[in-house]
Amino acid sequence: MLDGALGVIAGLECLEVLAETKTAHQRPLAVAAWTDEEGRYGSLFGSRAFCGKLDGASVVDMAAVDGERLADVMTRAGFDARRAPEAKAPAGSVAAYVELHIEQGPRLEESGVQIGVVEAIVGVRRSRIVFRGQADHAGTTPMERRRDAFLAAADYALRAREHVVTRGTNRSVTNIGVVHVHPGASNIVPGRAELVHEMRDPDVAVLERLWQECRGLADSVARERQIAADVVPMSATVPALAAPRVQASIEAACRSLGLTSQRMYSAAGHDAQNLAAITDMGMLFIPSKGGRSHRVDEMSDWDAIERGANTLLHTLLTLARA
Repeated sequence: MLDGALGVIAGLECLEVLAETKTAHQRPLAVAAWTDEEGRYGSLFGSRAFCGKLDGASVVDMAAVDGERLADVMTRAGFDARRAPEAKAPAGSVAAYVELHIEQGPRLEESGVQIGVVEAIVGVRRSRIVFRGQADHAGTTPMERRRDAFLAAADYALRAREHVVTRGTNRSVTNIGVVHVHPGASNIVPGRAELVHEMRDPDVAVLERLWQECRGLADSVARERQIAADVVPMSATVPALAAPRVQASIEAACRSLGLTSQRMYSAAGHDAQNLAAITDMGMLFIPSKGGRSHRVDEMSDWDAIERGANTLLHTLLTLARA
């Protein structure tokens, strides 16, 4: 309910307050609601286009896990996907960017801190891992003769998780949230298995190393099980650092409002990390109840939402008067 939407609604509310109170500020303020932040077709699509990070030639090939093409969806909605790169903002047109968001984790709630001041945002790498074995009769094919693609996929999933946990940092995380087995019948040995593997870390060098190592791990698993493997990169976002002056503005707003704050990194990806390439970027977090997010009971306390919106307002005023 709040992931992303909170920042848009709070931004609109801040502009309404400034308009109603006729509060003076030197720089113009604008609200952005970015397209496809979650990455059904390509993560952070709208902000990538705005920041000039979108390859126009690749847009026509962008597709969801189920095969639905972004270009087809945009055509049905009356848009031309090939024109998406035209959304690039003119150089120097954005003086600063700040975003209010729920933490999506338990750190603020458990520490009793009211506002999180983001120092860095993790990078995210997603790949489609396809294991190609041989479909056979599940009853008549001896176990030692099977080239089971799903077993290879399961083996890879366990070994990749162990690799990231033991070879990454204490901030490295990994997930496999999509699995497809073909032909998908109980009496047929799977001839093909697909996984979507995701890794995150705030250090770009660590993230790149882990991705390359897991790519090699997929090849190793395939060789051991005498099948083939394809590793297809799906998306890659680069870790980003928040601008010191935006962090300082958020902390100043907290002090003026009597709110506690702490600096922290964002373990989730955000459009803000693209904005860091073209302007001074910053984010502020409010606690998430139980650290829950990406589920139906995602929620923050209403008082926390109000505190976050007020902090955003005061931060915007500081930046707009600079």
